[in-house]
Amino acid sequence: MRIWQRRYYTLYASLPALPHFHKAKVLPISRERLDARLRMLAEEDSNVVEQTWSYFDYERQPMNRTDSEMVTFYTRFMNEVTQPTLRTIIEFDMIQRTIVAALRRRTRGRTAPRKSRVWGGGPYVRQIERHWNKADFNLTSVFPWIPEIRGFLESNEPLALEQKLKNLTWGFLDRLCEGHYFTFDAVLIYLVKWGMLNQWLLHSEEAAITRFQSLVEEMMIEHEHLFGEKQVYGKA
Repeated sequence: MRIWQRRYYTLYASLPALPHFHKAKVLPISRERLDARLRMLAEEDSNVVEQTWSYFDYERQPMNRTDSEMVTFYTRFMNEVTQPTLRTIIEFDMIQRTIVAALRRRTRGRTAPRKSRVWGGGPYVRQIERHWNKADFNLTSVFPWIPEIRGFLESNEPLALEQKLKNLTWGFLDRLCEGHYFTFDAVLIYLVKWGMLNQWLLHSEEAAITRFQSLVEEMMIEHEHLFGEKQVYGKA
């Protein structure tokens, strides 16, 4: 049976529902507990999970990377990844990043990148270069959200821009999951959404405080449980 067709009814049913990031206060499951559930995976699928964590951990780290470094990383990754759903997710991420980078560059009044310069990844790089002077690079029919993204950049609304991009990704993942429930694809999509929620909550000061308090309470409950067990052993 192919990797992306393998089904995990028990695993997927054990994962708590993920709220939309706009509504999230805390993560419904910690990374530690999520990793524990993922031990149900077959070895091949566990390797794909490691690739998923590796890509998005790198992509989300607050480091000053050049466009060339990010594209090089993306290209290497796509050469290594064979799982179809993960490839689709990573390609969508790179297309989105490339379009935003081009719009931001043009908003700052800069000219189109030289063809010899590595600045973006995915299948639309040359299209963007050829149609640099067109408002939406002649891509609105494929990506109808480009005008709105361009508007956020031109009016300098970074929070609205980030929310819109995350909404686009969340919706894309929802559509990708349709018809693939209880499969490894569904588990993979769940992990990417979990990563989005984690990033969003970490960037929210209020949510971060709530998350910290929740972790403390969880630790206290576990401590009391262990202490209770010690008392029982002492009586024996």
